[in-house]
Amino acid sequence: MNPKHQSTTEVSLAPMTQKPVTCSGARPQSLHWDTSQQSCQDVCKSVPEISNMKIQGMPLGSCSLPTSPTSNSKSESRYGLDPQLLPSVVQVIKEDRLQWEGKVFASKSKSSVPPLSSTRCTLEDRGNATPHFIRCTTYSFPVAVQSAQKSHLPLGATVHPLAMPERGERSVPVCEAGDCVKGCGHCGAFMSPAMSWQDCGQRFYCPFCDKLSEVPWQSYQPTNQGRRVDLERKPELSLGSYEILEKQMSNAAVLVLAIDVSASAMRMGHLDHICQQICSQLQILQGTEAGQSDLRVGLMTYDSRIHLYNLSPALSRPHMMIITDCEEMELPVTEGLLASESPGKLLIFHSSPLTERTDEKSSSVLFSSSKLKSIFQGPDSSTSLAKDCVNQGCCVHTFVFSHQEVGGAWPGHIPFLTGGALICYNSVQSEMEQERFQADLSRCVNMQMAFKAQLKAFVSREMRISGCYGAFILGPDSSLVAMAALDWRTTMAFEFTHNKPLDEERGVAIQFVLSYSTSSGESRKRIHTVTLPCSHQLLDTFRSSQAESLLTFYCKKMYSLALEIPLQSLREELQTEVTEMLACFRRHNCTTSVSPGQLVLPQFLKALPVYINSLRKSEVLLPGLRSSVQQRLQLRCLIVSMDTMSTASQFYPHILPLAVSGSNTNMPSVEETVRCTASSLDQGGLYLIYCPLALLLWVGSRVPPQTLLQLFNTNSFSSLTSGKIKLPVLENFLSFSTRDLVSSLQSQAAVTLQLKMVKEGDSCEESLQHLLVEDKSPNGGASYSDFLFHLHVNSLRLIT
Repeated sequence: MNPKHQSTTEVSLAPMTQKPVTCSGARPQSLHWDTSQQSCQDVCKSVPEISNMKIQGMPLGSCSLPTSPTSNSKSESRYGLDPQLLPSVVQVIKEDRLQWEGKVFASKSKSSVPPLSSTRCTLEDRGNATPHFIRCTTYSFPVAVQSAQKSHLPLGATVHPLAMPERGERSVPVCEAGDCVKGCGHCGAFMSPAMSWQDCGQRFYCPFCDKLSEVPWQSYQPTNQGRRVDLERKPELSLGSYEILEKQMSNAAVLVLAIDVSASAMRMGHLDHICQQICSQLQILQGTEAGQSDLRVGLMTYDSRIHLYNLSPALSRPHMMIITDCEEMELPVTEGLLASESPGKLLIFHSSPLTERTDEKSSSVLFSSSKLKSIFQGPDSSTSLAKDCVNQGCCVHTFVFSHQEVGGAWPGHIPFLTGGALICYNSVQSEMEQERFQADLSRCVNMQMAFKAQLKAFVSREMRISGCYGAFILGPDSSLVAMAALDWRTTMAFEFTHNKPLDEERGVAIQFVLSYSTSSGESRKRIHTVTLPCSHQLLDTFRSSQAESLLTFYCKKMYSLALEIPLQSLREELQTEVTEMLACFRRHNCTTSVSPGQLVLPQFLKALPVYINSLRKSEVLLPGLRSSVQQRLQLRCLIVSMDTMSTASQFYPHILPLAVSGSNTNMPSVEETVRCTASSLDQGGLYLIYCPLALLLWVGSRVPPQTLLQLFNTNSFSSLTSGKIKLPVLENFLSFSTRDLVSSLQSQAAVTLQLKMVKEGDSCEESLQHLLVEDKSPNGGASYSDFLFHLHVNSLRLIT
């Protein structure tokens, strides 16, 4: 048995009351609460039995908290809970590292719960795709349909098709199409260890369609105890992940540059700087160690007209053609313009002010409208153009250098729906912005991508695919997703629903097949398969779930549904599902010795409440007054395609204490984090706060002058200025270790992060408050302790 399953499945958050209490009353019509309008006494009166409860020895009806030097009003509970004694994400991560750090997790068929994504261990494929590629919301599906519905635990998987292997792990093996054993001839599923062999290897059973397929004589091999004798020589028979190299070749990918050459672009100096950086990147490609790059590059410029350039090698010099009718554009020629069926990247460099069309609603109207869902929906013209880009395999990256606020014509819909990105800059006159643009351009040009990608999902025939969530255009078939391109960071989520009871002996099989072409034109298919156990006991389902996997699934689902459903409804749905889930666990899986006044959580879901609260009060689902429409659109598009590790750190950032003593020679690392609350920040300390979209350096008002001198080359706190900074290069350990850690964190992010310094007491601290997810948020979100209390109260209401 896996060691994780030997641990207790309940986590006590409160001592039991002296006499048993029971909860009664009708089920509430709504589980929504508003902590700003309800006192702690009101909440306790709503469930009378709670008034006698004590958490950590304190009456729940009392608002007083033990005072401490680091206490903060934003961290305190309205109901007398000590925030420091609640389940901690930091502790959960630490315990998982103690168990798995440096070890090997063997991903076998029907294997158990894997290590957390933040734990550094070796993942070994022994018949199941490793958690690098697939993570499930639970690793034991309920057998019965009624049990799955009753649990309110979503059954789903997040797939990370092109994930990069960690150091020491082998890459996904590649085999020739003609050498592979063919998969199911009925449903099209590919060969995998989930198939079971019969009749001495002449036929195999497919769990995805429940049918038998004959093995062609060319690939027949006998079986020994149900296993083919060539098992170890065939990746498709022994591994959960492998890749097939097809014989046919497609067109190689191209790079097309579209540059704004308007008067404003030249006047502001943008055009000159853009051209310099483009030339530098092309020279790097031309002078690669492997020799001259065979990447084809096309060029177009535009102002009020479009200028096309024929770069055919047959010409003595490029020819420019001008198109004045931009509404119904037709290409005068195709030769030399890369206008064939080639996939690739389109890089747009835009400097002119972006204005919205008069026939469209303004963003301010959409923002104040009761139909908040409308702000996430792109105009029909953008969706139509994005579909054309998907069919072509054209990935759009847009670099915007306009100073003006983007209006209703937000230019990010097409880039994010095609696997690209939108990156905005304040001023390329700034040295830091120039460095940021250089890094972004280099990453965009050199990023290896899969073009004309199609992801097909298969699941055991007892189940069906009921939803697919991510950064793409939804099609009529939820089991098939088409994308213009995707990179190694892109992750999607699939949701499954029972058709009928599962077979406990066979379990449930899930397979994802990614068909794509490489930048050189190779056609490939990458196959990932997992087989999971199923159980009649809901306890097995709960104890096989992980908080970070559920967070990733819920994030992708809620952010995707935001296109169609009002945000208030999504927040209510999210908290209702979690409350029902905890109530089900308590009703069916808790021991009789647990008092109704004691909150219990499944062992691996201890961190779920703080994760869910952070998701509910995120800028996308619960906007603040200072959160613009453009920021919310950008955040949604960036976060919805993140993998599990990035999602977990986005909704629970890392706070890393830095050494303030000159005698301390320990290198700070991401393993030495503290809780995301203001009470964790010491006035005499320095802290790096990191999430995939932000990197802050918080400086306490009582940091020793000597420490300030070592890091900032000044010994005066008052002389420091909050804002984006570049740490000076100083010859001391603190300066070196901090710069090294900052560089390491920046390299992990999908976008170029600039370090921002925040002084204690400065107005810029609001940017930090959004990241202290255990505290009350500036946008009105509840603190972790208050949210956890309400989860407990409402789950008790559901128990009769």
